[in-house]
Amino acid sequence: MPTRIRRLVIGAFAPLACLGLVPTAHAGELILTNMSTKPITCKVDGYPRPFAILPAVQHHFPPNLAAREPIIDSVDCGNLRPRLMHITLAGPDHVLVLNGQQTRTLNAFLYAYIPTLNNSFSSLASYIISTYQAQNPQVLLNLVIDPSVNVYDFATLQKLAGPGGYDVLEVDMSLLGFLVSNNLITPASIMGDQPFPVARQTATFNGTLYAIPSWLCSNFFFYFSNDPKEKLTLRQIKAARGDLYDRILVSDFDGSWTITAMYLMTYAQLYGYANLNQAFTMPPDPPTIQTMIGYPLYCNGSGGNPCIDGTYHNAPDGTVERAFATGQALVDIGFSERSFFVNLYDTVPGTLLVAPVEWSQPLSNVLLLYTDGFVTNSSTCSTGTCAGDTQAFTTLMTGAAMKTYIAFSQDLPSGTPPRHLLVATQPFWSQSVVQNDPLYSQLAPVVNGTGYELDSFPNFFTPAQKQAVSTGVCAALQAKLPNYACSTSAPAAR
Repeated sequence: MPTRIRRLVIGAFAPLACLGLVPTAHAGELILTNMSTKPITCKVDGYPRPFAILPAVQHHFPPNLAAREPIIDSVDCGNLRPRLMHITLAGPDHVLVLNGQQTRTLNAFLYAYIPTLNNSFSSLASYIISTYQAQNPQVLLNLVIDPSVNVYDFATLQKLAGPGGYDVLEVDMSLLGFLVSNNLITPASIMGDQPFPVARQTATFNGTLYAIPSWLCSNFFFYFSNDPKEKLTLRQIKAARGDLYDRILVSDFDGSWTITAMYLMTYAQLYGYANLNQAFTMPPDPPTIQTMIGYPLYCNGSGGNPCIDGTYHNAPDGTVERAFATGQALVDIGFSERSFFVNLYDTVPGTLLVAPVEWSQPLSNVLLLYTDGFVTNSSTCSTGTCAGDTQAFTTLMTGAAMKTYIAFSQDLPSGTPPRHLLVATQPFWSQSVVQNDPLYSQLAPVVNGTGYELDSFPNFFTPAQKQAVSTGVCAALQAKLPNYACSTSAPAAR
C-alpha cells in the first residue's frame, strides 16, 4: 500500500472506520447478520420480545430507549449467548454473524487504543469475525472493540477478566502482574508466529508465560525534513529550527499513566534499567523530575501550554497530530501509530522522519518497550473447547497476515494511511511490504534492537503502587509547572 511520508514529528502519548465488508450504521447499534438458509430467533437485551433474524438480511438494533437502562449487553440466540457487548448510544457499533452451525460462543476483547476513522471499528470487526468463523464455523465470535471501556482501571479490568467476563482479552502487559496475582488468567503457550524476546519477557511473570504478545509500543519523535537520510536528536532539531516556530513540539503529556510512564522511562535512561525498581520509591527522584519537564516546556507558546494543561488530553483523537501536520509545531512526540493522523492531515513539505525519544541528557541507548498481549480467563476458558477456540483466535490475531491487514489499515477506505503499529511478532517484519515501507524501514532497527538496549516496561503494577507513583510524580511536576493538569483518566488513544 503506497504511503506518503513527510516531515519530522514527535508523536503524542497514548496507551480505533466507516467503509468495509459490512456497511456501518450510526454509532451504538447491534448489527446481526444471518448467513444460514433459515431464520434464527434471537432475544436482544432491552427488547421485550424475540426477533426472527432472516437469512441474508442485516438487522440493526439500537439500545432500546424504553428499557430501564438503554444498553445492549447480551443476546440470546438459542444456545448462543454472547455477553459484555457493551453497546450504548454513544459507543461504537457491534457486529455478530450467525451461520446456523454454531454451537458455542467465544467472547473476545481487543485492545482499542489504536487509530481509526470516525471512532468506528465495524469494518475491522467484520473482517476478523468472517476470517475466524470461516476457520472455526462452530464458534460465534463476540468481538468487542470499544475505547470507552477503561481497561487501565484496575476494578474494571478485574470484572472484564473475572467470572462472567471475556474468555480472551488483549491488554497492556503493564497490568499482567495484577491479573496473575488475582488468579484471573491462565498460563499461555505460543502456537503461532514467534514474538521478539523483549515481548516474550514482558508477557512472562515469575518465570511463567501468561500472554501471547501482540503489539509493541514506544515513544518516538516525528519531524519533517528535506533530507530523507537526516539523523537528528530532538535537541538538535530545536537548536537548528526552533526560532522559526512559536511552539517547538506538540504532544499529550497529561494523564496519570502517561506521567508515570514518562517518569520510568526517564529514570531508566538516567540510571540504567538495572536500577529501575528504585524508581518506585517515592518521593520522586529530583534529577528525574527536572529532566522530565524539559520537553513539556518545549510546548510553551503564545497560547499557553496545551500539552500539559488538559487541552490536548481532552481534545478529539488526532488533534495533536493535526497541529503538527499543519505546521503549527516543529516536532510531535507519540507512539508510532500516531503517524496515522500525521499522514492523514499532512500539509507540510518534506519527508516524515521518526526516532525514539531521548529522555535523558546525556543520551542513553536504554529503550523501554510496552507490550500488548492476549490473556485467557481462568474462570471461563481454562480448559476444553474454549481453550482451543482461544488458541485458534490468538494464533490468527498474531499471525503476519492479520497484523498486516490491521497495520496497513486495510479495513479502511483505499488511500487511508497505514497505522504503523509496532508488531510484536517477528515474521511480520520480514515481508517486503513492510521492509519497503518508508516509515517501517525507520522503525525496524528499533524492534530489532539495533543500537538500543531494549527492555520491557514494568509488568507488575498494583493499584496502590500505581497510585503512589502517579500521585508523587504529579505533585513534583506541579511544584515545577503549576498548570500541569495530571489527569487521572486512561491513556490517550494509542
